[in-house]
Amino acid sequence: MQKVWDEYAAIVKSENTRLSIILSNYKPTLKGPNIISLQLSAPIQAEEIMNSKQDLMAYLREKLSNENLELTVVVNMEEKSTQKQAFTASEKLKIMMEKNPSLSLLTQKFNLDLE
Repeated sequence: MQKVWDEYAAIVKSENTRLSIILSNYKPTLKGPNIISLQLSAPIQAEEIMNSKQDLMAYLREKLSNENLELTVVVNMEEKSTQKQAFTASEKLKIMMEKNPSLSLLTQKFNLDLE
């Protein structure tokens, strides 16, 4: 399913970049044999998915040979509120290094310093 999901994201990239980004950044999960669940972090993302849901589901149903597929969209506002806010360049770098420790290795290796 993930492969077909990513294929659709690539197909719509030229005509709807926002939808493509949402589909690429948020991965669906199966909640049973016919239910696809997608957790998003903002209502505007859910609106974008719902506007394109018919085309998305038609593509998924055809490629996965399952006419009973259904998509449920959940907006998880808590995820966004628990994220740290970064305003300065050094705060942003610190948060990025927490998410990806190899970034600190790069800053050390290339002797990078933020002013």
